Amino acid sequence: METDRASIRILRQGPALLSSVSTGFMPLEIAELLIRIGDEEADRAGRGLVHFLDWRAVTGYDGEGRKRCTAWALRRHPSPELHILSSHRLVRMGLSAASMMLAVAGKRILRAYERADDFDAALADRVRAPLPKRMP
Repeated sequence: METDRASIRILRQGPALLSSVSTGFMPLEIAELLIRIGDEEADRAGRGLVHFLDWRAVTGYDGEGRKRCTAWALRRHPSPELHILSSHRLVRMGLSAASMMLAVAGKRILRAYERADDFDAALADRVRAPLPKRMP
């Protein structure tokens, strides 16, 4: 998907396992796309979604989109597991705030990365890992 301010490319790495690369200022439309695809993938696979988001070229995001994504992560069962790489200071601050909000609700589901090597290694490990059990 591409807008006048941002782009995203989403790849399916396995059942309920996604990776994506984004650039620019993330608008509400991309947040809605992430939620829709996350629901579809998790429901199809019958397990919690794992998504690796490469946001090293993301400069910011729409506040309403952040609220909707956080609300989605709070209500989604099983909980998603989100790995986000960011090099922009303000984006990392927002991720830290979202992570704390989710943790207060008992959902330690967001892992932020500053180093691409760490992010890439975590993605590679997950792609090779055995699949978790399907939910009944």
